[in-house]
Amino acid sequence: MVSDDPQFWIMRHADHVVHQDTAEHVALVLRVLGISEKTWRCMIKRYATTWTLNCRDLDVRAELLGWAYSACAAMNTKPNSTELVSCPICRSGIIFPAFARKVGVGSSDLQYGCCNFCGHGLLLSQPADAPIYKGLSYFSERRPDGVGYEGYEKEKIYREEKARRLFDWIYRATGVCSGRLLEVGSSLGFSRKAAQDRGFVTTGIDLNPYAAERALALYGMDTFTGTLTEARQSGAVRHDYDLVLYQFVLEHLTNPAAELREIASILGPGCRLVLTIPSMDALELKVFGGSYRSFRSDHCHIFSCQSIGLLLRDAGFTVTDTKTDCSAHLLQGFYSGAELQTIYDSGRGPDMFVIAQREAHEFSSYTHSTPH
Repeated sequence: MVSDDPQFWIMRHADHVVHQDTAEHVALVLRVLGISEKTWRCMIKRYATTWTLNCRDLDVRAELLGWAYSACAAMNTKPNSTELVSCPICRSGIIFPAFARKVGVGSSDLQYGCCNFCGHGLLLSQPADAPIYKGLSYFSERRPDGVGYEGYEKEKIYREEKARRLFDWIYRATGVCSGRLLEVGSSLGFSRKAAQDRGFVTTGIDLNPYAAERALALYGMDTFTGTLTEARQSGAVRHDYDLVLYQFVLEHLTNPAAELREIASILGPGCRLVLTIPSMDALELKVFGGSYRSFRSDHCHIFSCQSIGLLLRDAGFTVTDTKTDCSAHLLQGFYSGAELQTIYDSGRGPDMFVIAQREAHEFSSYTHSTPH
């Protein structure tokens, strides 16, 4: 139980408040990172002992927070892998083992590497099996390895509002406010609902039969159950979409390049592709290391701005807009709202949003890989 005493979550150094947060937000932080209140309190105290006026610099603050967190959090460990592999994205760099995350007693650590050229993050340990995506448990239980969600449907109002903000941004960036939308990985339909409220006609594809059942029950939406390849073969997808949306889907695929080539092959020039993906450029990664929120066994890839740009270019897209943001600001006790916005505006938020436009190339062949 997180202490609800407001003073308990205020930490001062001399005359300066170096941490101030609410019990409700601290509870969110503990849940996302999978750590105890004792660990978080330990980090705050260690950080406070090192605070100087230099901590007004956002990066200095992050370095000290990272030192304090690594000293207190047992989940943040060094990778035991020594294998070096070529980067599958840029094909110019080497993936070096960089991060490890403990996932529970009797389980192997998650191992992630980082490309020394494009900054792409790659899961080096065994990914979660594909069946995890096929039932209710994915939306109702969060496993120690980070897979799944606790009470996903209970967040319906929050997720609908989040989707509305996404389409507000898409409209500001592109001027597209209606037409035909395809969402790959459409889940329970929250984003399709926001799109339909704006005037879009939507098509959804999802691997999980439970997700399709709930989208039908909640919104009367039909969802194709399967992969993009299977949807194409069945005739469930068209060739005249104005917008295609992938929300936190690409990171689950062992071969995101093949997925992007396939979606490009069915889109006409000028169609917009919108991606939301976890970012390898996030300041949070410097702070939390192996405990970074996006390190989970069903995330095969964590994208840098450079690596997603390379993937999109190779698939026949031109990036037209990007931003980073986050709806769960884990560092808000240490950074003001204005400082967090500065971090996100500089491209270092944990969630990356990308809009790309289909160019007039054609691809003669592709291969597609489903999630593992």
